[in-house]
Amino acid sequence: MENINKKIYKYLEKDYINWELDEAFETGLKNLKSLKVEEQDFRNYSINEEAISITLIISLMLAAPSLIENIAKSIGFLYKKIRKLFGKETDDSKSLQKLINITNKWHHAYIKTIMYIMKMAGIFKKAGVKNKKTQEKTAEAVFYVIIFGFAIHGGIATVESIRHAISHASVGHAQTATMEGIITALKTKEIKNFIATVIAS
Repeated sequence: MENINKKIYKYLEKDYINWELDEAFETGLKNLKSLKVEEQDFRNYSINEEAISITLIISLMLAAPSLIENIAKSIGFLYKKIRKLFGKETDDSKSLQKLINITNKWHHAYIKTIMYIMKMAGIFKKAGVKNKKTQEKTAEAVFYVIIFGFAIHGGIATVESIRHAISHASVGHAQTATMEGIITALKTKEIKNFIATVIAS
C-alpha cells in the first residue's frame, strides 16, 4: 500500500509541475501580447558585424532599456517559476526534458509574438533583417536564449547539459545548426547580461 501511495504521489507531483509550467507560459504569453511597443532610438548604436547573429540582436535589445524593462516585467517571473519547480530535482536531464516539452507546446505562439515585438521596436530594421523567414528564425533564437538562459542561471542546467538534451530530443522546429548557434551564444557576455537584466525585475 505504501509503495502504491508513493507512485501516486510521484505521478501527481509530475502532473503538478507540468500544469504549473503550462500556466506560467500561458501567463507570460498574455503579458507579452499586451505590451505596447514603440520603435526604439538606435541612432547612437553602430553595427560593426557584417553577419547577423543572435549576439548582435541581443546587443541591440540591450541598447533599448525600455524594451528590455517591458520584456522583463512580462516574462521575468518565468525564471523564478522554473527555479522553484526544478530546484529540488536531482536529475537535471529530467528537468530539462520537462522544460523542452513545454517549450515545444508554446514555441510557435511565443516566436510569433516576439517577432512582432522586435519588428515594432525597430530591431529588424536596425539590423537590416528584411526577410520574413530570417525574422522568424531570429525571434526563435531569442525565445530559446531566454528559456535556456533561465535554466542555466537557475542552476538546473549547464551549456553542455542543454547541448546533450537537445541532441536527444526534438526542440520545436529549430534546425540543428540554429540550436548549435544558440547554445554557443549562451556562453557570451551579451547573453549573460541580457538574462541577468530580464530576471532582475
